[in-house]
Amino acid sequence: MEARQLVRPAVIVGDLDSITDEVRQYYAQLGTEIKDLSYDQNTTDLQKCLNELEHRFSTQELADTTIIVAGGLGGRLDHTMSALSTLHKWPHLRLVLWGDGSMAQLLAPGKHVIRPAKESEGPTCGLVPLSGPATLSTQGLKWDLDKTVSEFTGMISTSNHIVDETVMVETNANVIWITETAL
Repeated sequence: MEARQLVRPAVIVGDLDSITDEVRQYYAQLGTEIKDLSYDQNTTDLQKCLNELEHRFSTQELADTTIIVAGGLGGRLDHTMSALSTLHKWPHLRLVLWGDGSMAQLLAPGKHVIRPAKESEGPTCGLVPLSGPATLSTQGLKWDLDKTVSEFTGMISTSNHIVDETVMVETNANVIWITETAL
């Protein structure tokens, strides 16, 4: 069975610059709505999709949903950086970027309890502040942080290891939580 037979999207959204005529026709025949937003070159395809989700679903429905962006990491560095930027532009959504052996999600200021899926996530992890300095405290990592200042041009917590079933992270600013994946 072909991968495209496993899932039928309700809608395909984007500037559609990389969709082939054959793929477009295949999904159109199945009744998938195809939205060509090529007139908008100021947003990425990921951002177009998030706008579509916000149009189709209520704030509460989206608040209760984790959105996994398959292919959100890896490939061209400019695309990866744009996807990481998008996490900051949609902080009210639970977005998880997944791809190329890693997962990444935004942790907003506050206390976070993370329960990694041990069979597929870790042990390697990191905390990266992309939008400015952050003061970080953690529990459940091999090298826990205790009110440690981290910034993109300074110390970044990389190559740490998850050692407990639960990881606690406290931050005073947005940071990206990154874990290695076995998928």
